[in-house]
Amino acid sequence: ITYAAAAPVAYTTAAVAPVVAPTTRTHQYHAQDELGQYNFGYAGGPSSRAENRNSFGVVRGSYSYVDANGEVQTQSYIADALGFRVAATNLPVAPAAGDAP
Repeated sequence: ITYAAAAPVAYTTAAVAPVVAPTTRTHQYHAQDELGQYNFGYAGGPSSRAENRNSFGVVRGSYSYVDANGEVQTQSYIADALGFRVAATNLPVAPAAGDAP
């Protein structure tokens, strides 16, 4: 039995296209005055936020983001003489009064 060495094989690599990161349009703003009123916010990427305060001290705002399940969650809030109140898409819902376990 005789053995012969295998002939050398030339290897080539395929050209790889460069990966271009997606561009995200973003913007932000901020304004305020000497009376304590302000307005600011931003948007871009997977989240956004906006908030303003008027001359009576009432603060209103909202923000949103994409959660781990890929769903957009939005929260809105107000802080005034009646306290802080929030409304959101991801808050638990209480059962109806007539529902029994």
